[in-house]
Amino acid sequence: MLLSRLISGLLQFFVLIPFIFLSARVLTRRDLKLILLVFFLFVFDNFLLDVLSGIKLFKDQQWNWVGKLGSICWGVAFVYLNPFLSRKETGWTTSLKPGSLKPALVLMLLLIGVRVMVYFIFRDGSESFHKEAILFQATMPGIAEELVYRGILLGLLNKIWQPAWMFFKADIGWGVLLTSVLFGLVHSLYFDSDFRLHFNFYTLLLTGLWGFAFAVLKERTGSLIPSVIIHNAVNLIGIH
Repeated sequence: MLLSRLISGLLQFFVLIPFIFLSARVLTRRDLKLILLVFFLFVFDNFLLDVLSGIKLFKDQQWNWVGKLGSICWGVAFVYLNPFLSRKETGWTTSLKPGSLKPALVLMLLLIGVRVMVYFIFRDGSESFHKEAILFQATMPGIAEELVYRGILLGLLNKIWQPAWMFFKADIGWGVLLTSVLFGLVHSLYFDSDFRLHFNFYTLLLTGLWGFAFAVLKERTGSLIPSVIIHNAVNLIGIH
């Protein structure tokens, strides 16, 4: 299982290489070191999630609480101890950029509306709400994944590719695109424990677009808080 997780991480990151070349930037030695750091942190996070997934905190536990807590712990430690990024660059702040609150609320409402529409279009009537699932989805995924993907990994990639475009009045660049693709790949392209390759294009597209939306929200506000809130809200809608 651990080996399949490691190989999956290698494959997912390998798919990013053509996108890196598309950026048409001549990479310096410093850039390559940062890319290697992003690769290591990405693989480490997935490896940790897998290693800790078997630890149970209570009877009949169904969700990976310890794995997500481990992801949050190393992410917070990195934010405070790393020499590469400031807390502001990772979005580890409660302060929003001036004038960003109203557009952030508009975007958040728009994303919730889209999620509700998708839910009603594809619902199959077999929903069964579970207290643990609700509590988990309301807390863990948004905190852990936003901290790692939109905070640390995006912050490091922005050191290589400075944001050069404007979207929804947010400064974005190749870092947003690369983390969005990577976020989609980690949910859609992987080897199972029997080393059978799985790929779902719909999941890649959907999670990649959500990752892009969360990244835009973080870049527009300068804080991870709005993206954490909307991430968990989106997960809760239509939960099984």
